[in-house]
Amino acid sequence: MKMYKEPVKQYSAIPKRARTIMNTSMRYALSKRLIMTNPCEGLELPKGVKKSKYYTIIVDETKTYTLEQVKLLLEASKETRIHMQMVFALLMGLSQP
Repeated sequence: MKMYKEPVKQYSAIPKRARTIMNTSMRYALSKRLIMTNPCEGLELPKGVKKSKYYTIIVDETKTYTLEQVKLLLEASKETRIHMQMVFALLMGLSQP
C-alpha cells in the first residue's frame, strides 16, 4: 500500500499502473509456484485515484524469447551501434512476432 500511496500525491495514474504491473507479476509467480498466494490481490487504490475497470496482462509464453535466444541476441549486437537498443528492447519485453 505504501508503494501506491506515495506517488498519488503527484501523479494519480502511477498507482494504477503499479498495481497492474505488480498484480500481473504476482499472478505469474503464482502460476509458476514461486509464491503460495498473491499478496497484491484485494489491495485497494488510495483515495485520489480514479477507479477504472481492472485488467490483467496475459503473457503468451510461446512468443517470448528463451534465455538462449536472449543471450544470442545480446552477443550478436555487442559490437554494434544498436546494442543498447537491444538491451532496452529485451528489458521492456521484446517478443517474437
